[in-house]
Amino acid sequence: MKSFFSLIFILFISQIIFSQTTGTITGTVIDRTSGSPLESSTVTILDATNQIVTGNISSPDGTFTLEQVPFGIYRLEVSMIGFNTAVVNDVAVTSANPNVNVGQVSLSTGETRTDEIVIEGERSRIEFRGDRRVFNVEDNINLRGGNAIDVLREVPSVTVDVDGNVSLRGNENVRILIDGRPSGLDGTNRTIVLEQISANQIERVELITNPSARFDSEGTTGIINIVLKKTDDFGYNGNVTLNAGTGDKYTGGLNLNFRKDNLNVFGNYNYNSFNFQSSGLNTRRILITSDIS
Repeated sequence: MKSFFSLIFILFISQIIFSQTTGTITGTVIDRTSGSPLESSTVTILDATNQIVTGNISSPDGTFTLEQVPFGIYRLEVSMIGFNTAVVNDVAVTSANPNVNVGQVSLSTGETRTDEIVIEGERSRIEFRGDRRVFNVEDNINLRGGNAIDVLREVPSVTVDVDGNVSLRGNENVRILIDGRPSGLDGTNRTIVLEQISANQIERVELITNPSARFDSEGTTGIINIVLKKTDDFGYNGNVTLNAGTGDKYTGGLNLNFRKDNLNVFGNYNYNSFNFQSSGLNTRRILITSDIS
């Protein structure tokens, strides 16, 4: 009987030890500018080999919880469309401290770094960040002199036809954003707007093939977010198109885009001239005759 109770005690202790090999990581995601909580931010932790261990999204009040995290030291990344990715290094989940609270993690649309956030390392051409794939294109010399349409042609899963229509995995029902905002890309002038954005202005393209529920209601099959470089320089670009056809048919177009700080102004002018020629043959026969005396 004594041996039986000893065996039960050993199994009980083993169960306690086994259950203490994981912990939790909690925190709150806020907007650095306004201080308001950010909902649906993607939170992931990566191990020393840059492999994603687990992840979650922030709740409406900005809080997040990562459960069943094995003991170890991790790098925590928080990202959201339109914001820079925040990185918190050396998050240690141990038996002495299984429940770690990283506090407030601020996301900013600018390039400012805080004491809690460290952005380091050279970015690769393709990154995987929870719900999205990121394609860094700013160093691609093959795209210099092109526009946003040329950039999208280089992104896997994205197809652009000869008319500039963009489709994602074969479906044109895709939402395109610039710095996380529609920026006039939801209408029929999408191609014109994209042609006005120089490839040299684009820093990266974020591809989300499985949007969250708040995007599903809009009927989109995915989201393409074009992130522009942050610069205060004045810039402009444009293009001219001319076409001529037989029979005195002429068309032309001029598109211009001016940019200063956060202001973009674009416009276009189109000219069409068509001269038509026609010829015909008319035959008339009179079958009724009359005699006049």
